[in-house]
Amino acid sequence: MFRVTKSNSYMGIVTYGKPEERLHIFTDILPEGKYEVSYKAMSLSLMSNLINILRNKSRDFSVNEAIKDKNILMSSVLEASLSKIELEREEFLSGNSPDPEKLQALNKKIMQLKIMKMVYEKKSEKQKAASSIDAVQEQMLQEPQVKKEGARRSQCYLYLFKKI
Repeated sequence: MFRVTKSNSYMGIVTYGKPEERLHIFTDILPEGKYEVSYKAMSLSLMSNLINILRNKSRDFSVNEAIKDKNILMSSVLEASLSKIELEREEFLSGNSPDPEKLQALNKKIMQLKIMKMVYEKKSEKQKAASSIDAVQEQMLQEPQVKKEGARRSQCYLYLFKKI
């Protein structure tokens, strides 16, 4: 792509890889001194985050089945909302003079979402235990799920390469 890019124009790449993990891959293949590189972390949309959470929760079954399970769906929606509000709180705290009332409201909202998420996860666990799933499938669902590193991310990175 960089070969056919005109001088003084840009090539963009979006990836989940952090700059310390991915930047060297791009810079190693580009001709030295012929580009300027910049990058920026960008938050994923609420829907993108929700889809990533559903995929993460439905490793042993399809996302379609996860959506049909009301408790898994609600737990995922709450987790996506929680992620968005926590990010909003981080951005708010990084400001010059955070308003204590707004901070308290954000903390209260975060706590409410965490409680609601726990309730739906407990309901889902009880429902799984009570359902008549065959023994093999039940054992798969009860095995502790090892969270894959990087399975769900709340942001991606936009890399811009300007050809000089």
